[in-house]
Formats: sequence, structure tokens, C-alpha cells
Amino acid sequence: MIEILTTKLFIPRLRKNLVSRPRLVNRLTEGLDRKLTLIAAPAGFGKTTLLSEWIPQSPRCVTWLSLEDGDNDLVKFWAYFIASLQGLKPEIGASILSLLQSPQPPPITSILTALINEITAFKDMFAIVLDDYHVIDSQPVHDALTFLMNHLPKNMHLVVTTRIDPPLPLARIRVHDDLTELRANDLRFTTDESAEFLRRMMGLNVSAEEVAALETRTEGWIAGLQIAALSMQGRDDISGFIEAFSGSHRHILGYLADEVINQQSESTLNFLLQTSILERLCGSLCDTVTASVGCEERLRTLERANLFIIPLDDEGVWYRYHHLFAEVLHNRLKASATKETIGELHKRASTWFEEMGLIDEAIGHALAAPDIERGASLVEHFSMVMMQQSKIFIFRSWLEQLPPEMVRTRPRLILANGWSLVLTGHVNELEKWLIAPQTSAVLDAPDLPAQVLGELILLQATLARFRRENDRAFALARQALGLLSEDDRGLQAGALYTIGVAQLQQGDIASAHESLVEAAAAGEARGGPYMALSALDTLSDIQLRQGNLTQAMQSCQQALDMAARRNWDSMPAIGMIYIHLGRVLYEQNDLEAATRALTKGVERLRGSIEQFLLAQGYIALADVHLARGDSDEAYAIIHQGAEWFSQMQIADTGAGTLLDVGRIRIAVQVNDLETAIQWAEDCQWLPEHTLLGQIQAVTLVRLRLAQGRSRNQVQPLDESADIVDRLIERATAGQWWGQLIELLILRSLLYEAQGNTTEMFASLEQAVTLAEPEGHIRAFVDEGKQMRLLLLDYRSKMKGQETGEGKARQLLYVDKLLSAFPQPAPTENAVSKNLPDPLSERELDILRLIAIGRSNQEIAEMLVIAVSTVKTHINNLYGKLGTNRRTEAIAIARELGLLAD
Repeated sequence: MIEILTTKLFIPRLRKNLVSRPRLVNRLTEGLDRKLTLIAAPAGFGKTTLLSEWIPQSPRCVTWLSLEDGDNDLVKFWAYFIASLQGLKPEIGASILSLLQSPQPPPITSILTALINEITAFKDMFAIVLDDYHVIDSQPVHDALTFLMNHLPKNMHLVVTTRIDPPLPLARIRVHDDLTELRANDLRFTTDESAEFLRRMMGLNVSAEEVAALETRTEGWIAGLQIAALSMQGRDDISGFIEAFSGSHRHILGYLADEVINQQSESTLNFLLQTSILERLCGSLCDTVTASVGCEERLRTLERANLFIIPLDDEGVWYRYHHLFAEVLHNRLKASATKETIGELHKRASTWFEEMGLIDEAIGHALAAPDIERGASLVEHFSMVMMQQSKIFIFRSWLEQLPPEMVRTRPRLILANGWSLVLTGHVNELEKWLIAPQTSAVLDAPDLPAQVLGELILLQATLARFRRENDRAFALARQALGLLSEDDRGLQAGALYTIGVAQLQQGDIASAHESLVEAAAAGEARGGPYMALSALDTLSDIQLRQGNLTQAMQSCQQALDMAARRNWDSMPAIGMIYIHLGRVLYEQNDLEAATRALTKGVERLRGSIEQFLLAQGYIALADVHLARGDSDEAYAIIHQGAEWFSQMQIADTGAGTLLDVGRIRIAVQVNDLETAIQWAEDCQWLPEHTLLGQIQAVTLVRLRLAQGRSRNQVQPLDESADIVDRLIERATAGQWWGQLIELLILRSLLYEAQGNTTEMFASLEQAVTLAEPEGHIRAFVDEGKQMRLLLLDYRSKMKGQETGEGKARQLLYVDKLLSAFPQPAPTENAVSKNLPDPLSERELDILRLIAIGRSNQEIAEMLVIAVSTVKTHINNLYGKLGTNRRTEAIAIARELGLLAD
């Protein structure tokens, strides 16, 4: 993930004693009705200062982005652009930001289309400033900004400041009257403004003639006036200075810069030159670079002296030099100091940034020294730290800055690149990387240190794990663990995690549990946050599949507590925990809490490598909306997820298949059977022993049940019963009790549809017995009205039996389940409490016996009548109640008061 430097988003502070420019402020305000305001002028014409005066008076909210050379990277540019928008509303572009930083992002036009839609949905009118756009020379950035301009939302206005005209379609925008332009001629100080600046701002006693002369010589160039004013301070012969001052702009800079620089004390001059290598400055950083003390006060002194230093925050901690001034200083430094001296300054800066944990800048200064060895050493040392913090793309960018030959010949750099490949899903590329002649020769060296060898073997074990080669993964991870006893970078935890996953796939759940617990502890204790969170995530998934909601909740909470203790809350990996926490909360029917957890989990996991878990998060969120009766929103969530994965343009690792099954589950629930049937005909069926294959099979069973109810088809029910029986056998053997609860519920529904009341009650009783201790709710409620009717029948049957403590507890649990179902709307038959055609006494007797689960044969024996007579009475009472199903007849009778609950 790209780390956002928030100081780039600060709106410049309005300076005291500013020369007010109301004519320009009014033009900026009037231009808000157009798409673009372009403020284009050479350096030092007060572009940024003008905006700092206008923004407090603007009728619109304004956000800010200061650009620099590094923003030519397309991803970084738009990441900062979105971060600036989030100053208006934190939610804007959150999902798009993750998509932008995904392992294989979609085309930028797709990303911007989504961003434009989100901006359009934002109600407020606003403007965004792109300051110093001239540093952007990347054509992809220009093209993307052009796309945005062509489709700019009506509530958005763009302000661009630049030294040169940007390669945007200005002519077309101008023709459509969508462009406001302020150029050098507009920005130049007038004679009156120059006089105010020189006299009031700079405290110079100059005559009108001297002001006019200087204004003419500088042509109103504000930076030139400022440098001239600084040069004149302390001079007695101001008129002589102005007369001697001449030349075109390209000469003014050199002349006046020398005058300003030469007027400074030696200590100030040294400070300015030495710190010119820094893009931002603070007191302690400058102390280190200049090998002195007191730099914090020196920075404040420079600010008070208007010496081209700009504060970056409201606390007076961070500053930067005016870009023009910084260029002058840096050129002077290069001309006056040796390469060794400048290199030493960069090394000092690199050391400071490393100590502050700002490794990206530490590496940048090391390479600028240039100290390639130090840069490579930093990458070797911190790449694993970045991996454990889920910041894979940062250390990938470090590797790209190093000479390729160095990456191919240093063992730890080879491994760092290997981790970047496997963790972004490039499994085949990893194998090619490891067996390439140059890299394999390095890794096969007999004197390879044990730690490096252990990391290599763990990388190979991870490759085997990704390929489901469980025996090989287990053996390699065990071997790696023995070599990594002294490692403190989370690799021990990685080995234990790989062992645990292999044991899980081999069916040894008890050993897997033990290994994962050990991995979590090792990850926390020895620098492995990603592995610690992954271990607890996998553990909670096991517990959820086992039906242990309490334990799964505890594992999630353990991970969240660990993250809070270790400041891991912002890591993408924490999203895994929130997804499983949301699934537990959903099963417990806490829909509000589930929504919060799942939303947070999905937001964190976008752009990560955890694609399958992300798909589970989308489906769980859709389930929440479906539980609330909002099928349209449920469909929208699934569509959002499918579109996400489609835009990422990656091979389907199961996430797409999972989302498609989620879509069909919704279709079945809303009785869109044609869509579901078409899916079943086109589906590429996976083996039932795989997780995805089981999910497909269960969805097919639900479809066949719906077909059976609506079309009275018997054959699909027999086929479904066979599927469920196979799955029950497998779940029982694996002790996956959570899955077994769902399967027993489905089997009871199948038996009910087949008219097998005895087996229906037996399966339902098994499900209730398994589910009651952990309080499962949604497994029953999500099966809808038919399950409610079965539970009502089951409760009536239980009340007719002798009840011990266990039965009493089950009755209370069934009552809790029933209360969680949506209350049925009154049937058409219930307009009054009396039926138009009342039931006869015999029909009421038979109805009561049906309600307690008696079969037709049992009813015939109890009432001493023929089975055919029983069937006739049942058909008659069905007709009077307006149904043709036993369970619905019982429910309607209860609603009419014909039966007690």
C-alpha cells in the first residue's frame, strides 16, 4: 500500500500582512461555474499564495494536493488525488483506492469511472487544487486527467497551478467556455501592489519612483521583487542597487540569488546549502544532516525572515523550501561541494529516516548518495518487515530501484523478490525465478548461511502450499523451521503456519489447531504480524466450520486485541479477522454488528492477495441485506464484488466462482428459478470434497427444493437427497459440525417435501441438538418460511412428549429460533377469524393429529377409519384452508386460532 504523506494535502496557511488581491480572488470565484481554472506562470509569480488568499473566501469547499516528481507514477498520483478528496468525506474513493493498489489493477479508465460515479453521488459542490502540476511529465497521468476532465462531475471544479501549460485539451475546453485562465500577465504585481509589498511587507523606505523602476525591471515578478527586497535590506544606496539591476528573467534568478545568499551569515548559508538535499525539513532531521543543534529554532527564524520556507503543518514542525529557492540552493551546493560531501549529507539523511522508521525515504537518500550497498542492505533488512505489515508493493518498488544484476546475485534480494512474486499470486513466475541459472547458482552455493537457506526452503514450502501439495509443503516447512531458530522476522511463524495448513488439508485438525496457535504466538513475539493474523484467521475459520461460534469469536477477538497491542490495526491483513468476525455475528443474528465488521473487512481486503476471503465477505454482506428483506441490495453487493474481480483481470482463484454461487442463492430465495436453472445447466461442477464443490452442491440442493415446491417434481428431490447424504457422511467423518448443521436442515426439508414426516423430524432434531449449545440462528432462519413451519411442527411434537432438562432447553431454543423469523403476513383466509366454510369436527380431529406429526396410517388407526377416508378429509381441509401442503395447513390453522401454538 502507498503511504500517504499528509503534509502534501495541507492547504497553505494565509500569510500575515499579505498583499491582498481582490481582483484575482473574484476571478477565481467567478470561474467555479466552469470545469477548470488554470493558473500558469513561471516560478515565483505567487500562484500558491493567491490560492491561499482565495480558499478562505471560496463559496465551495476546497481540497489540496501539492505535487512532486515522485507523483509521475500513475498509481501514486491517483492515490494522492483520492486522499485529497477524502478530506471532504473519508468514504470517497476508499474502495477505489484499494483497487488502484491491487496486485494487477484494472485499466485506469475503469478506476476513474468508478471514482467519477462516487464523486457524482457526493452532494456538495467542491474544488480540488493540483499545485505545481509542471512536475508531471508522465503521459499516462496526463491521459488519465484528460479522461477525468472529459467526464468531470458537475459538483466538481479543478484548479491547476503550473509553470508550463500542461498537455491537456485546453483548446477544446476553452472553446466550450469551460476554462478560466490566470497567466503571468494577470499575476504580475501592479505598481500599487509592488509598493505595498516593498513598504509594508518588507519594511523598505522606497520612493514611488524607485518602486516603479523596480517593478519595471522585474515586470511584476513577485519572487524577483522578494529577492530584490531581501538584497536591498541593510543597503544605504537603494537607488544605485535598482539602477544596477537589469537583465532578462533567466539572468535575474542567478544575480539575485547570489545577492540573497551572499547576504546570509556563514552558518545560515551552510545550513541552507546542506539542507537543500531534503524535500521536507524538521528540526531533528536538519540537526542530523548538518551535524549541529538548534535547527528547529533556525527553521522558525527562516520562516519569520520570509526566506522562501513554507510550513507544511499547523504545528510548525515540518517545512519545505520554495521550489525555486531549493533549486538555486541545490545548484549552488553541487557547484561548491564535492560529490563525497554531498554523498555524506544524503547518508546522514538516510540514517535519520531509518531511525524514524521512514524506510522509503531512507532508501531514497541512500541511493542518491549514491550508496548502492547501503540501499541494498536496507532493502534486505526491511523487505521482510514490509511483508509482515502487508506492504508488499512498497518493497517491490525498492527492488525495482536497485540494479537488476544486484537483485539476481544477492541471496536475500533474490528471496525478497521471490516473496513479492508468491504473495501477489505469481506462482509460476516464482518457480521460474528460483530456477533461473544466475539465481539458482547463488542459492545453490555450499556456504549459504543457515538463515538464508531456511528462508529459501520456507519460500519453497509456501509455493507448495499455494499449489495444494500438502505433503511437500509440510516436509519443507518442518525442514525450514529447524533452520530458522534464531530468526526474528516472522519466518518461524510462517513455517508453523504452513505446517498447520498442511495438517488441516491432511485432515489432522487437532494438530493443525496446535500448530496455528503456536504460529500466532510466534508471530506476535518475533516480528510476524501477517503470519500471526493469518494463523488466527485460519483458526477461526476452522472453528466456524466446526460450529464453535464461541471459540471462533474468541479467536477473532484475540487477533483484534493482538493488533491493538502491537499497532497492527491499519494493516490490510486485519481485514481477514473482520470477515470471520462478521460471519460469526451474522450466524448469531446480530445483523448490525455483522454489517460493521464485514464492511470494515471488505474495505481492508480490497487490493490484498486474500481474494477468496474477500469474496466471502461480499457474500456475507449480501446475506445481511437478504436477511433484512432487501434482495436488490443483496444483488448489488454481489455485482460489486464480481465487477471488482473482473476489473482486476486475474485468473479465477475461486473468488469468481464463489460470488456466482452467492448470486444463485439469492435467485433461489427470491424464486427466480429460471436464472438458477440456467446456472445449473452451465455450471462447471467441482468435486464435492473441495470447499467450492460442496458450496456448489448445497446450492443445487436448494434449487431442487425450490423446484419441488413450485412444480411438484419428485426426481430432483431424490437426486438432492443423495447429494446431501454424501455430504453428511463427509462432514461427519471430518467432524465439521457447523457444516453438518446446515446439511441436516436441508435433509429435513427434503424429507418434508417427500412426505417422510418421521425422517423429517429425526433430521431436524439432530440439527437442533447440534446447534443449540452454540446458539446458531441464521442457519435455520435463512431457509425461510418452510423451515419456520417445520419448527412449529417440531415444537408441537416436543410438547406432546415427556420433557427432561435437555428437552426443556431445546424447547426454549426452538422458541428463540421462531422469534427470529419474520412474522408472516396474514393470509387471505385470515381476513376474519371465521372460515367461510368452517372445518367439520372430523376435519379438526385430523388436523390436530397432523399437527403432532401423525402419519395417515396412524390417523386411520386412531380414528378407526380407512386410510382413503383420511386422505379425503385431508384434501377437504386443504381446500378450505387454501393450501395443498401439510405444513402450510398447520401454520394457517394456527393463525386462524384453530390450533394452539
